[in-house]
Amino acid sequence: TLGAAGATVAHREGAWSDYRGYPGVINFSESRMILCGNDEWPQGIWGSKSGNYENMTPGVLDADAFSYKLAANQNYIRLMETTKGILIGTLGGEYRMKGGTDDPISPTNININSETDNGSAEIAPIRVKNTTLFVQKAGRKIIELVYSWESEGFKDTDLTILAEHLTIAGIKKIVYQQEPNSMIWGYDGNGNLIGITFNRKENVIGFHHHSTDGIIEDISVIPSSVFMEDELWAIIKRTIAGVEMRFI
Repeated sequence: TLGAAGATVAHREGAWSDYRGYPGVINFSESRMILCGNDEWPQGIWGSKSGNYENMTPGVLDADAFSYKLAANQNYIRLMETTKGILIGTLGGEYRMKGGTDDPISPTNININSETDNGSAEIAPIRVKNTTLFVQKAGRKIIELVYSWESEGFKDTDLTILAEHLTIAGIKKIVYQQEPNSMIWGYDGNGNLIGITFNRKENVIGFHHHSTDGIIEDISVIPSSVFMEDELWAIIKRTIAGVEMRFI
């Protein structure tokens, strides 16, 4: 339906459509919904109006929605996490988006700085206290990012440097189990379960490998009110009497 009978120049094509593609990465920060990367603009970043996640009308006021294009090499955006600003992972490296020194992000106040050059896989990152963990672009390394007040930037550490034989098939997903022990879980391309006992405060990083009768296809961690701990759940594919079946 046309908004008026007369002619108008107030028209523009929407950034997202079946033709242009839809955002592949979504997160929330500073009361905004932040969306990144579609087929037409793989380096595009869009932020909703503050406090109104479905309002994407752009403007110049601090609370207005905004759009931004990340200027970097190999800048196909693959992940996003909120930590000391907005951490953006691309094929070529990791970046941090923030406002000014003490100001929030706004249409006229957006700063993006390069942090590390690991490159990110298309796998959702996880937060463990003040640490962000993500899978490196080759899929065989888990990178730890921690903000350093001394350098005013992020420092990266390869957690898998002593356990590369466990991730050679490639990591497909990582999740975090906080209770009763701090554990990172993932599964590889062969459907095996990989665990990491992770307690950075006590400098504990221990890898362990788990196998089962079948192939793990997905994992998730959910809270349990009965045992006051987090539970690891998995979807496992098994072939029984020639029939392919899946078990939870």
